[in-house]
Amino acid sequence: MGPGTMRPVMSLPSLLQALFLVSQIAAAAPSVESGLSVEALDRRGMPLRDPQAADFTIVQNGVPLPVAGLETGTPWRVVIYVDRVLSGTRTVRAAAGLLASQAVALAALGPVEVVVAEPAPRQAQAPTRDPVEIDEALSRLLLTGDGRDDLRALRQRSYEEIAAPAEHPEDVAGRLEEALATEVRLVDRQQDGLLEWLADPRGQGGPRVLFLVSDGYELDPRPAYLARVEDPARRAALAGGLADPGLGIRSRELAETAAALGWTVLPLPAGNERLPELGRWRTRSTPDLPIGVVVTPGRRKEKEPAEEPTLPELAEPRAPLTALAEETGGEVLTTATATTGAVARLGIRLWLRYTVPAGTAGDLQPVVVGSTTAASLRAVRWTGPPVPGRVIARRALRLLAGDEDEEDLTAAVALRPVEEAGGGWTLEVRPEEPSSRRLTIAVGGASGATVTHRLLQPADLGADGLWRVPLGPLDGALRLAVVLDSPAGGSWSGRVLPVVAEIADEEGEEAPLSVVAEEPVRFEPWTGRGVRIVAPAGGRAVGPVEVEVDLRLPAERRLERLELFWNDELAATLYRPPFRHRVNVPEERPVGTLRATALLDDGTLAEDAVLLNSTAVGERLDVRLVELYVVVTDRDNRPVRGLGKEDFRLLQDGREQVIAGFDDAGASPLSIGLAFDSSASMFLKLPDVREAARSLLSAGLTARDRALLVDFDSAPRLVTGMTGDLGNVSAGLDTLRADGSSDLFEAIVFSLQKLQGVVGRKALIVYSDGIGEGEKTSYRACLQEARRANVPLYLIVTNERAARASGGGVLEPLDGYAERLDRLAAASGGRAFFVRPSQDLREVYDAILRELRSQYL
Repeated sequence: MGPGTMRPVMSLPSLLQALFLVSQIAAAAPSVESGLSVEALDRRGMPLRDPQAADFTIVQNGVPLPVAGLETGTPWRVVIYVDRVLSGTRTVRAAAGLLASQAVALAALGPVEVVVAEPAPRQAQAPTRDPVEIDEALSRLLLTGDGRDDLRALRQRSYEEIAAPAEHPEDVAGRLEEALATEVRLVDRQQDGLLEWLADPRGQGGPRVLFLVSDGYELDPRPAYLARVEDPARRAALAGGLADPGLGIRSRELAETAAALGWTVLPLPAGNERLPELGRWRTRSTPDLPIGVVVTPGRRKEKEPAEEPTLPELAEPRAPLTALAEETGGEVLTTATATTGAVARLGIRLWLRYTVPAGTAGDLQPVVVGSTTAASLRAVRWTGPPVPGRVIARRALRLLAGDEDEEDLTAAVALRPVEEAGGGWTLEVRPEEPSSRRLTIAVGGASGATVTHRLLQPADLGADGLWRVPLGPLDGALRLAVVLDSPAGGSWSGRVLPVVAEIADEEGEEAPLSVVAEEPVRFEPWTGRGVRIVAPAGGRAVGPVEVEVDLRLPAERRLERLELFWNDELAATLYRPPFRHRVNVPEERPVGTLRATALLDDGTLAEDAVLLNSTAVGERLDVRLVELYVVVTDRDNRPVRGLGKEDFRLLQDGREQVIAGFDDAGASPLSIGLAFDSSASMFLKLPDVREAARSLLSAGLTARDRALLVDFDSAPRLVTGMTGDLGNVSAGLDTLRADGSSDLFEAIVFSLQKLQGVVGRKALIVYSDGIGEGEKTSYRACLQEARRANVPLYLIVTNERAARASGGGVLEPLDGYAERLDRLAAASGGRAFFVRPSQDLREVYDAILRELRSQYL
């Protein structure tokens, strides 16, 4: 059915039969009350006159249910959800304008909140029934709300990569598969974020409507990518190897789950709608001026919005939006007329209360509404529990993929191998308290992931207080995600377990239940990009050994050199294929490591290593010698120089490690990442920040040092990549413009990732005024990345309040924010500097450089 198609009305004979069954069920079982919203119109498209509960029937999962009552004028929870990632600028601004013109009508429905996803959803306007506040929030989006249009931008980059010349035919297949996987991940991330927001328990129990601002996406992007392959035979061969990405299935599940959660969804892919006149909207503080007008002496702002760059078009991107609207009793809105009508009809919808027999909640169930008086109906097509299993399943899959932070599990869990015939595994769960829990398990293997659910009841606990859940064989599985929650809603917890038996102690006893072994090393077939030693593969190899390396690089990267090492001693340097060389492995000392290291033109590094002539089971090494750069300071934070190897001890997990090498690294070249906050609150500070940074680049760094530049507000952007041309980095500072909100943690994670693979000493310096507006990346995720990256992080926070908080005074206006930043920097081996706006930043940069020039390796 199309977006404007009405659901057929139940026939009179069917209705009479349904009413008879309703009376039988009502007399036979206890019940609980539920409700749903219905748009019921007569043949003229007008609301029904004097509707009665007896005029309606509800059939849930094939079972007629009695309608207990009917209400009109029930307050709505209204959410305007703007997905900037999947929307272009015209869509964001046109939709914001259409809804701003309806501010009074929306406020009459109920509290209105505005949510912006870029990529994670955040609240841009708290729930309000004040039309002026709603108008102002939407008008800001109209005037300044740029759409990111990430999907089409990704398409353009991927098309260029696929069309680029390839040395090997399989490179084209690799590029195509990677592009497809990247698009699917992007869409899944946005849909998961939307699903989590829809599952928020706030406002449950009444009607809820979601105005979804999005351009949509393709349910099957494979044909679009295959069309970029010019050779028909090659295209046909590639098509046979591309599996269905599953977006169609997940799109349908999202629509059904949204309906079951009680949402009516009204998508607004309004990119072709004419942008409204700005003069219609007025602010409370400046009633004579339209919102967003900038008043500057001697200037008038009359510039029209810039045209969006031409990006590839998508095939049928509205298909998932149409399905979402149909399953939830909504409609797709693309014009001002349609939007005005839809908002008006929400106000005359009916709220039907009906009874459900106890014990029939289960998971999602289809629901059909019938009427003896209405000519057309719109209503949700699904119902279900407060937190459907599909919501938890997606959480478990994100947890398994590493896209979701682990939450402290409300139980101790462990995997035990089954010793009896048939083998397999058992999951043991010891809850903190004996209450009902839903257990969701996502198992990842070479062929994908599977999800199962099980309800754990207190009566099923063993005498030792454990739930034992048989899992059967987990062939090929590397790890599994365990999620515990209550089906009735509320908090959830989860963690990831490696598929490996628990550690045994010295007496052969199993480890305590809370102890989980390290993830085992698994060796997968070589299918990706990077460096791989293909010969020798490991095992026995003595004397002159033929070494062959397979090198697969991104299309935009160029190899500078490939180095071969035997036990960290350089054996050969190769500059072009074929990458083959004979390396001598001495018979008197045959055990050692063969390593291949590729250095690319952007300074990044890729490498592989193989252990030869060892008795170890696993011979390929996925680790290398760890380099630790250390700064020693006295009580006044002054670097201590002149120490030797004997002055240090290295402990890992409480065990002393051998220090393989020691050096004074202060004179080694530095690779510095510079990240600067350019949010709107930086407007007055930005000129001084630029000048101090130029001083650092021109006087602080040397000709052997390199730098990269990141600019961030609500999202980070790479201004210049890692380069030794410090003048180019300095010029990039001129592109910084103060605008938007600030997401410090996302910028830190982004910048650390840009430093991955950079060879030698490196550090990240981040400047911010500490005024955040709804961080999309969590502090916990940022802390994990800082610990993992092995890059010292130096935070400079210019904010009067933060400076006072860090100084140990009684005022802590940032509610612990300064302490969190201090812990974040310390966890990486760096420092946090909290300074006042008037303080000279060059002093801070000098202190940072003194530390870096005093490092030991």
